[in-house]
Amino acid sequence: MTGVRCRYVTVVAGLFLIVLSLLPKAAFLIASIPPAVLGGASIAMFGMVAATGIKILQEADIGDRRNQLLVAVSVGMGLIPVVRPSSSRRCRNGWSRSPTAASPWPPSVPWY
Repeated sequence: MTGVRCRYVTVVAGLFLIVLSLLPKAAFLIASIPPAVLGGASIAMFGMVAATGIKILQEADIGDRRNQLLVAVSVGMGLIPVVRPSSSRRCRNGWSRSPTAASPWPPSVPWY
């Protein structure tokens, strides 16, 4: 998408973000971005990811059984929260908090 082929650009960007996270003024600046702007940026970002995935699928040989299985499992796993929203309850409620006496580990929330 960007044309950058060097992994060191990613390393430098990661280090820059780590340094930026240690500055409270920068954190306040990021936190002051309105949710609508973040939502618009998220739509653009995930749209680019989806477009790149479609481009990769166009180049893949879907006639190959391995590629068919890979696409089927990926789409199936991606649609689980859409088809059955209660299935992700375990992820939201159980895995996001630390284990205590009141919340046993692993969480006992069923997947159905």
